[in-house]
Amino acid sequence: MEDRLTSEEEVFRSELAAANINPDSFLATDYLNHFNEIVMLLEMALDMPDLMEEAAGWRPATYVEHFQDSGFVARDLVIKAWGMASPEVRTRFESAVSQLDSLILSVLDVLMNAGAADGTFDNQTRTIVNSAQAEMQDHLSELNAIIHSGSEDARLKPGGSSEMSNREESGDGSSDAQSQDEIDQLFG
Repeated sequence: MEDRLTSEEEVFRSELAAANINPDSFLATDYLNHFNEIVMLLEMALDMPDLMEEAAGWRPATYVEHFQDSGFVARDLVIKAWGMASPEVRTRFESAVSQLDSLILSVLDVLMNAGAADGTFDNQTRTIVNSAQAEMQDHLSELNAIIHSGSEDARLKPGGSSEMSNREESGDGSSDAQSQDEIDQLFG
């Protein structure tokens, strides 16, 4: 059972909530915008290769870097709250961010090297990117779950992974395994 909050802590948590910062994890969902845009661009680039120029400019940014460079109204509060988040939450969060950063950079590399000179990508490239898209969405769901880890609707399972990323597979999973093997071969 949680200890009773002091009135000062209650006011601070209210300020966090008003700034769209989770008052339990001390993290803001606005950071996910850093990833949502590139994930969308990568998906659209399969049919519109001219978007690759814009996508190629994407670079990883830490949580603090994202907010330092943003126009987010409460960025100072977001950065302060990040420093107050538990080390366990920050470690889980940074690990998930690192995995997503690596995946996005790998997909960018595949698309850049596929060179859709004729305005289309081959089926192998499409399969790889589509498989990676599903994995990117799982990472985004995990980050969202970490941000909302204190909320009733987004609890983490033991081990730090989100319920969405641990959903049960249906069928024999052979096509997923084949796609993952193709991804591993290209990235390895």
